[in-house]
Amino acid sequence: QSPGKKRKGRGGDGEGGASASAEPSLSAGVFTMMGKPVYIEDQDAAGEDNSALIQEYKTTACRGPGAVFLGVMRGRASEGADFKDQTARGVIVIGVPFPSLSTETQLIKAHNDSIFGRGAGDDWYEAEAYRQVNQAAGRLIRHQNDFGFLALMDARYDTAKAKGGNSALSSWVRDGLKTCARETTADVRRFFEERQSAVAV
Repeated sequence: QSPGKKRKGRGGDGEGGASASAEPSLSAGVFTMMGKPVYIEDQDAAGEDNSALIQEYKTTACRGPGAVFLGVMRGRASEGADFKDQTARGVIVIGVPFPSLSTETQLIKAHNDSIFGRGAGDDWYEAEAYRQVNQAAGRLIRHQNDFGFLALMDARYDTAKAKGGNSALSSWVRDGLKTCARETTADVRRFFEERQSAVAV
């Protein structure tokens, strides 16, 4: 469930329930972050509703101060949507999106261990997480002249295993990884100034 969002249509009131007054959804950009309207992907939304939300976000993102879209890993926005040019100049991935440890996932891990040896299941599990990061990063660069920044917000990306040649992270992501701290804001600002100057030329 999206943070701060009330579901509708399932009985009861408040979080996870229904509101008899059908309150407006917070996914429609009714609150802001850094002066930008925020749109939240709802995992339970119908396909046409989700498409309408993404289209509204794109329209808003291309004018004025821009907009923020909060998506769900393994959701429609992080894998299938096309966010080119002004519709996405930055992607922030918070945490490492490991699959849920469902019965199916545990069976696949066990199967990999039995076929390829102990530890193969964990390797597959980690690779699945990094593939999701690749999918999210791919929303950012849609053609050869597109640009943007990717922030991976977790110390586990700053390890030899994540950065190594056997990592499931795409090579273009691995090659561009840089450990950042307080200078991050200045680096991002400098990056966009340089890119915008290049585009202007």
